[in-house]
Amino acid sequence: MRFTSKSDLLLPLHHIQRAIHAFFAEVNEQALQLIMHHPECEAEAQRIVRKSNSLLRQHIGTFKSTLWQTNTDSAALKKLCNDAQTDSLKLLRRIQQAAANPEAFAAARPTNKKA
Repeated sequence: MRFTSKSDLLLPLHHIQRAIHAFFAEVNEQALQLIMHHPECEAEAQRIVRKSNSLLRQHIGTFKSTLWQTNTDSAALKKLCNDAQTDSLKLLRRIQQAAANPEAFAAARPTNKKA
């Protein structure tokens, strides 16, 4: 089992991977709540979920492509976790903005054109 050190505490790497997944799972859950409470924001919520899934793939890809075995890796691992958290918080802020002003986000929704 690979470990990373944080001060004197050893964290299994799978806990870090689960935390990254949790950041973006929360975004997707909140986007679903946005759709339920403000159906007119469905298009925006779908965009947010697509962006969330893309960022999750990117961060997990970076995580899995590195061995994380040396002490110098712990700084890079911490940066990766901070970046993932920051990205998820930006998306959550976007959801809050849509919930606070659903009319503005509904106006940006593309209209369905019938042929």
